[in-house]
Amino acid sequence: MSVYLSFGKNKQGNYYHVDSQKSGKGELLCPFCDCPLIAIKGQHKAKHFRHDGQTCNESLNEIPQIPAWHHFHLNYPIGVVEALKRRLSS
Repeated sequence: MSVYLSFGKNKQGNYYHVDSQKSGKGELLCPFCDCPLIAIKGQHKAKHFRHDGQTCNESLNEIPQIPAWHHFHLNYPIGVVEALKRRLSS
């Protein structure tokens, strides 16, 4: 399974899935290093974000910094993510 960064955060700290973004540069940042992100929505690879600069090591590894988000970067569909968020908050 390929690993892609599928979430970015805005300056207020809110997270957004790549599905909710337009292709190209936007306002979102890497959740780890705050590097600006570029939404990639091509036809050959899964939709994902890439760094607008050097990729940080943290985005390539499992994410212990965000509680309960062990697979945060595995490009789950937004419906799955929302279901997990509902389950964790109940």
